[in-house]
Amino acid sequence: MISLYVNKGYSYNRPVLSFDSTWHPNGTTVLNETLIGFNPSDMFINQNNTIYVPNQESGDILVFLQGNFSLMQNISVNLINSSSLFVTKEEKIYIDTFYSSSQCCNENQTLYCSLSDQHQVIAKSLLSQWDYLLTIAGTGTAGSVSTTLRNPKGIFLDEANSTLFVADCGNNRVLSFRLDSRGYLFVVDSNNHRIIGQSSVGFRCIVGCDQSNSNKLNYPSSLSFDSFGNLFVVDRENHRIQKFDLIIYSGQWKTTGNMTYKRMYHAASILSNGNVLVDGGWGSSGYLQSAEVYDSSTGIWTTVGNMNVARSQHTASVLLNGKVLAAGGSNGSVELKSAELYNPATSTWSMIGNMNTARAQHTASILTDGTILIAGGCCPILKSAELYNISTNTWTITGSMNVERRFHTASVLSNGKVLVAGGQGSGSVNSTELYDPSTGMWTITGNMSFARNYHTASILSDNTVLVTGGIDSNPLNSAELYG
Repeated sequence: MISLYVNKGYSYNRPVLSFDSTWHPNGTTVLNETLIGFNPSDMFINQNNTIYVPNQESGDILVFLQGNFSLMQNISVNLINSSSLFVTKEEKIYIDTFYSSSQCCNENQTLYCSLSDQHQVIAKSLLSQWDYLLTIAGTGTAGSVSTTLRNPKGIFLDEANSTLFVADCGNNRVLSFRLDSRGYLFVVDSNNHRIIGQSSVGFRCIVGCDQSNSNKLNYPSSLSFDSFGNLFVVDRENHRIQKFDLIIYSGQWKTTGNMTYKRMYHAASILSNGNVLVDGGWGSSGYLQSAEVYDSSTGIWTTVGNMNVARSQHTASVLLNGKVLAAGGSNGSVELKSAELYNPATSTWSMIGNMNTARAQHTASILTDGTILIAGGCCPILKSAELYNISTNTWTITGSMNVERRFHTASVLSNGKVLVAGGQGSGSVNSTELYDPSTGMWTITGNMSFARNYHTASILSDNTVLVTGGIDSNPLNSAELYG
């Protein structure tokens, strides 16, 4: 084992990928035998995108700074029978000299190695002066039961989930130790000349799938990601390293997992972890209490605790503490003044104090101090507004709007004021007004060109507000800007 000090970098890239991420099927040759020699075995990419490649013929390690193949450093180390290397956050390169198939190092400076001929994965503390080796997996005897390995090759340590993945080559399987439900795995399927990865329906081919032209691999031996999610493959028998670019979808739609329940007039909230909470609404069984969470990394929906009250056409607001406030709505018989909080940590709902006025089809806006402004709604059609205080869990009446409205929009502007636009009163309205949190008062501002309700309002990067569509006596395709 050789330890070297080189330029600064982190231990490895773990790009945030969805379960159905795709790469361009045709790769680009970024390094060939002219630089890296014949039969390359491994490579490493740190979080600065610096690439490390051992050259078995010259005995050197080639370093390409920040992914720039015109900026190369050459580290002469006289490699002998080396097949794997690993770079730590402590700026050290570890290179095997005893046919270890793969190695990696964790935050606590424990080095893991797969010993193919010994059918084991071992570990050693680099902080200890002793040469004590700990057996992590395998018994030393080849086997196919869960406690044994047969010629293990690649290993990967997911420190975030304390999971070790082992490519159990001789048994044609991948084993995991303490795998959690969000672990995603990419495997070098060397004998089938391809790279495979997990998806929502099991494993799927990533590259090397049709084995044609630049997509054709010949006994790939290793893979790495850069910080952008691009895939690099050591194409061993073709004596090259191939780069497969991650496809960034733009302007395209694709299907994802279905919700557990059919629903309309529901609410949706983006939680602090990036997942989406959907609650309530109306479905084939009537008004719904059910709620479910969409996992953005898997495309899968999971049911969570039911709301205490079935409600539709309500609002849901993510508070500064990460909880979600569901307020008002209708149960089909009456409009509701009740409100409740969803706790993502426990996946449960708890009731809080009622609003002062029952309402549905209203708006909810998160003010700059974290207070929630509820405005308008029905029934009857309302001009009243009230505030929810996150610290005290209490509701306070604030100034009423100048115009009663439902099916309107509310946008929090960069100055902290709230723009309410359009909606339905005695008919569709074109009036707009501003709420000033410092005074609790509403002020009429310029009318829209078209009366509309059921429209949308979006705050653009220049802080103007784009209003689109909706309905007056007929559906509208008009759009207009406020600002």
